[in-house]
Amino acid sequence: MGAQTRVGRWSLAAVVALACAAQLAVLASKDVLILEWRPTDLAAIALNYYRSGFHFLYPQVLWGGAGPGYVEMEFPLVPYSIAVLYAVFGVHGWLALVWPALSGIGLVAVVYAFARRFYGPLAGLVAGVFAATAPTWVDMTTGLWPDAPPVFFGALGLYWLSAWAEGDAHWGLVLSACCVSLAILLKMTSLYLGLPVFFLLWQKYQGGWWRTSQAWLFALVALVPSVLWYGHAYGLFLRYSNTFGILGGGYLKFATAALLTSPRFYLRTFLRLLLFHVTPLGGLLVAVGLASRIDRPDQMLLPVWLGTIVLYLLVAAQGVDMGHAQYALPLVPPCAILAGRGFVAIYRRLDALLSARSHVVSRVVGMVVVGLLAANAAAANYGYQTRGTGFRKLSRQKMRTGVAVATRTPPGALIVVVDGDMNGRAPERSMTPPEVFYFSDRRGWYRAMAWLTNESIDGLRLRGAAYLVVSANDAGAFRRDYAGFYREYARRYQLIMDNEDGILYALGDGPGHANAR
Repeated sequence: MGAQTRVGRWSLAAVVALACAAQLAVLASKDVLILEWRPTDLAAIALNYYRSGFHFLYPQVLWGGAGPGYVEMEFPLVPYSIAVLYAVFGVHGWLALVWPALSGIGLVAVVYAFARRFYGPLAGLVAGVFAATAPTWVDMTTGLWPDAPPVFFGALGLYWLSAWAEGDAHWGLVLSACCVSLAILLKMTSLYLGLPVFFLLWQKYQGGWWRTSQAWLFALVALVPSVLWYGHAYGLFLRYSNTFGILGGGYLKFATAALLTSPRFYLRTFLRLLLFHVTPLGGLLVAVGLASRIDRPDQMLLPVWLGTIVLYLLVAAQGVDMGHAQYALPLVPPCAILAGRGFVAIYRRLDALLSARSHVVSRVVGMVVVGLLAANAAAANYGYQTRGTGFRKLSRQKMRTGVAVATRTPPGALIVVVDGDMNGRAPERSMTPPEVFYFSDRRGWYRAMAWLTNESIDGLRLRGAAYLVVSANDAGAFRRDYAGFYREYARRYQLIMDNEDGILYALGDGPGHANAR
């Protein structure tokens, strides 16, 4: 156990520094900080808070038509705090990344403390390394995604609750309940935390847990704020019809029988999780950690926590199958802790074998281990950042359209954005691509190309729509597959733009192609 005693106070600082370095390395490769669906939506909501008076209970999107755009969404703490930073420091894109970045670094510290308390300082160090370099975690904490803060608060809540379960300090119970409450407020799917919480309560009180005031206090603090907020948010949907798909609509991500019986789903999901969430070496260490002997009862929390997340991934199988990394982000903390446990188990075996060998052999083995950890992290992050998902490329095209629209339309003009993203979905089960609205800084409506009719556009004109925009990512498909609308709109309206940046019509009688450029 020599390495256990040599790992001292510097180890926490080391893993935090590694997390910062990993974030900076990814940020250095980005020329656009805010991109893709949810980041641009959250950035737009932050701007609306900043411009419209900081009314916390009424988050606003840009795609709410001619109305105020109040939207059903998760607890808007992140965009609201960004708006506060805008008020203090000015509107800068990097300020929007403060919350995700702090959550990323904070989780590394929580994972380190968790693994250290359960398995020793060496396990804490290794767990922190894996959390700091997990590709999906680094990516989600260097963009304005809403998924990192609830994972951080959920892990912190379980840490405080496990510490409370070992003793009787009520402050640990209260802190845990507050953290779990925040996690559920920020992401309703954090309800999966209920099973690990139940395990810790059962471990402390056994079958009498439900008769304790502590359990009911925890439930009240953890759940009542979410009931109040999501009830209010649903009311916004009923009144204004805008939603992020919390309770009021959007497309569903729940599993289907076909998906759950598909070997392809399991193979693809396993490979994605292994390569980009856990990493190959991390997956090996997690397996060793799960197979290692349980030294004390509270260590069963880790397999319970991990098993609950696997169950949640099966429930949300459609979202997982889409390849959206955020669905599996909760895997990072328990897998990092188990990887630390697995590393310690392997180290103990090697230490026993090498104890009679020379110090030179021990140093060589140590250097090989460090090299493997570095190579594993570098290869996994490179593979993730260069993977061909196309999401960021499509978002760049929409950004280009939005910037072009901003220069060709007057401020405050209402627009109709058209693309093919939701062609396969009915309007009531669709979501709204927000990038063109955000980068043009214009409000308006979204319509999939498959929903278009002359009557629907005429109706939007009567409601104030002044321009129709076809995004660059689908402008070619519009010209080819919807040629009738393409020609009809050019005949009826003024064609202002028709190029690689997209298509833009002024929705009024005009001279057709005379002003096209």
